[in-house]
Amino acid sequence: MSSESLCEHLLDIEEGDEKRRLMEEASATDDCLEYALDAARSRIPADSQAARRFATLATALAEARGDLRSASLAWRVHAQAHRIEGSHAEAASALETASALALRSGDPLLAAQTSIGLVDSLGWIGRYEEALALARRLERDLRARNAPEDAAKVLVNMGSLHYRRDQYKSALECYERAAQALSKVGDPMAMARVQANTANVLMEMNRPEDALRLFGEARDAFAQAGLSTATAMVDANIGFLHYSSGRHGAAVAALMRARQEFLQRGQALEAAKCDADIAEAYRELNLYPEALNAYESAIRHFEGVAVDYERARAEMGRASVLMALARTGEALEDLERAESLFRAHQNSVRVAHVQLLRAYLLDAEGRIQEAGESAARAAATFSRHRLSGWAAEARFVVAAATLRAGGEATRSMQSVSRAARDHSRGWLEARAESSLGRYCVERGLPVRALRHFRKGVNALEQSRTLIAPEEMHVAFLRNKISVYEQLVGALLERGRPRDIAEALEIVERAKSRLLLERVQTALEGRTVGRFASSDLEGRLAALRADLSREYHRLNAIDEGESRRLGSAGKGDAESLALLEREYRAALQEADLATPGLTTANSPLPNVMATAALQAALQPDETLVEFYVIGQSVCAFVVTRRRVRVVRDLAKMAEVTFSARRLRFQLQRMGGGGELIERHASRYVAETRSVLGGLYDLLLRPLESALTTEKVVLVPHSGLHGLPFHAFHNGAEYALERWEFSYAPSAAIWYEGARRATDSREKRSLGATDKSSGTQGTALLISVSAPGIEKVTEEVDRLASLLPRSVSLQGGEATLEAFRTNAGSSSRIHLATHALYRSDNPLFSGLKFFDGWLLARDLYDMTLDCDLATLSACQTGLAFVEAGDELFGLQRGFLAAGARSVAASLWLADDAATSLLMEQFYTGLTAGSTKAAALRAAQRFISSRYPHPYHWAAFILIGER
Repeated sequence: MSSESLCEHLLDIEEGDEKRRLMEEASATDDCLEYALDAARSRIPADSQAARRFATLATALAEARGDLRSASLAWRVHAQAHRIEGSHAEAASALETASALALRSGDPLLAAQTSIGLVDSLGWIGRYEEALALARRLERDLRARNAPEDAAKVLVNMGSLHYRRDQYKSALECYERAAQALSKVGDPMAMARVQANTANVLMEMNRPEDALRLFGEARDAFAQAGLSTATAMVDANIGFLHYSSGRHGAAVAALMRARQEFLQRGQALEAAKCDADIAEAYRELNLYPEALNAYESAIRHFEGVAVDYERARAEMGRASVLMALARTGEALEDLERAESLFRAHQNSVRVAHVQLLRAYLLDAEGRIQEAGESAARAAATFSRHRLSGWAAEARFVVAAATLRAGGEATRSMQSVSRAARDHSRGWLEARAESSLGRYCVERGLPVRALRHFRKGVNALEQSRTLIAPEEMHVAFLRNKISVYEQLVGALLERGRPRDIAEALEIVERAKSRLLLERVQTALEGRTVGRFASSDLEGRLAALRADLSREYHRLNAIDEGESRRLGSAGKGDAESLALLEREYRAALQEADLATPGLTTANSPLPNVMATAALQAALQPDETLVEFYVIGQSVCAFVVTRRRVRVVRDLAKMAEVTFSARRLRFQLQRMGGGGELIERHASRYVAETRSVLGGLYDLLLRPLESALTTEKVVLVPHSGLHGLPFHAFHNGAEYALERWEFSYAPSAAIWYEGARRATDSREKRSLGATDKSSGTQGTALLISVSAPGIEKVTEEVDRLASLLPRSVSLQGGEATLEAFRTNAGSSSRIHLATHALYRSDNPLFSGLKFFDGWLLARDLYDMTLDCDLATLSACQTGLAFVEAGDELFGLQRGFLAAGARSVAASLWLADDAATSLLMEQFYTGLTAGSTKAAALRAAQRFISSRYPHPYHWAAFILIGER
């Protein structure tokens, strides 16, 4: 039997006479011991358990032969395996045994080399002083034995001990000495490891550019050498650097890449560290459920392997999430445990971090004095360690409390703002400037207040540019929009014409900037490229196909308990929810893999100046932009000649109450039947009463300013989704007096108006332009189903009105057919079932013959479409996210390039909608604008179906 076969067989058989006989046979040859040692080493780090099994065999064979040196080497492999798994107590014990065996074998150099890893493991289990003493002794010994490379490794481990105790100056000295020694040896891999460690320290010392340069050099060296684990280590460190610099999307991308590599290599401890760092980024982005899951996953692993330092760091992070979720008791318990562990590790800086978090918690509870004392202790520690950014964060708590109490702390807060700016802490700078602005408002100093508020907005916007992925960006904004509101409020309070104009520009900077970027990209004919590996592309395609099959199998999507699909059972719903989460995660992974998306600043799109907006309006147009400051609604009324503002138009609570009453009136019409017919006139009267209340709140105060017939409405916050055209003044509906169109923001409307002006100029010179609506092909699609049987007739009638059209019905109305034809169609009409998903708005969908077109799918399409009509239920509803970003089907079509979208705000009546669409397109073919044609169609339908439920559901979003 060969040595390889013999060793493998020995590992497979149970203890007994046969195994003892084979052990005697194996120990009699050098080959078996050599094979066992080589097999143990080769399985590090990918399979630590297999490495330990072979190391155990090698130990037994070496002891049987009396080969102490080989036994030492085998115990060293044991230790390496334990270190990879994070079991540092076991690793330290194994290394002590290995070192002792090496000394007994007469090889003091091997004993010293073996103890290098012991320095690091002792540190991980909190035996710092013992570890440092050993490191100093080893370095002297190895230099004396002319082993400079090994002495440098000791210095690296010594530096790591200082680093974990936040003693950055001492750590940097160790790494620099190690680099100096290695420069004479010529070991590029050892030098790369020193560079990576040095970069970690420079990162903490607020030298991010130097750190990133060294990380890059180290990563290149490891990647060229094929050292994937070392490369992943650097990726993890780069991820943390991005997190520290506010580039949270880039942080998550790098950390996820590293985590995946560690998991593939079986390095669960390193993967858990990545989880903890990913959680930090999620926490800063206000993605609290995701952060909590990541923290708890990491904590479970750290507890299992008794890595107290990392566990304490993760528990401190979890405490901050629990604070945000108002789970104060649990947060305090986490902070107590974390502080106890950090004190045991003699880590004063981490204790200061706990004190800072506790200060925020105490401040939120109104325990101002205690909060200030805790923050002051933290600030002193941070300052002592020259951590100016963190010291500024702690001083902010003290200064903010003092200013709120009416005390004098402006110089201290200004110092915080400067430090925040110097250390790239944009959100801290924004908070500091906002605090100063509020203080100046209370002191009657409007000029100084405006200066501070403007600085606050600029600092916040600089922070926003560091976070590109859409979902992360809006989450980041959730607790920050008040920075814009404060500046708008202060400008309106002063109220000069140029203040009002500036206030409108600030409102536009606060809303729908991400959608604006997508619209600008689409209108300019550019594409948003996405990079993904072939594996990821394949996985995305497979997941999307699975979703399509599931939606088609379950036939219909519905909202309800457990996100039911039609009559699907609980198991189906849970299975689909899991599939949706997996697909969403893959989409996020693809976003994070897009070159440049997360590795560089992503400037926010500029918004137009108020003067430019005025110039874009036609003489017969007025733009009304609503804005909610706190709980008060105001409105900017913009014409070519004037910008005025109506403040305190209504209280948002009043609007919300009336909107809820309107939903009730509309919902009870959805059932139809004899009861509706019997009480038709009463239901119309009651609905008009509610619409009259909304008119009184939002339009009646503006009547004198709305002197033009054409009105562009830009809602805000909870005003989105209201049918302003159906508001009633007691005598008539608003659409009798005004022709309305809607827009997510003035800047988005402006982009369309600018393009429409260019198109008109081209046509006046004899050029053709498909976007005008007079050229190109119409794509008409219907998918009949119970409750919408008339969609087939609807599309047949439209096809007769639009001779240059492609009509797809029944089995021809497939997703592939839509994708094939949509890009070359100037008008798209989709008559089908739709679903608005408030729980996941970009999964709102339109039903095709073979599946569902999701709003998110449209991000990957390019349309050159003058009008997309979504002749289905609730296609105009959108979930309003932070920054007034609207998520739903309308976002998808606008982002893909549709210049206008006609969509519904509630469940549309089949017969009335079919007739409405016929009238709408009749007007379009006669030369009416889209807004005029929709208005005329609604007036016509209202004469036959008096209740607004039947005629008022559709709005025009985008170009008029």
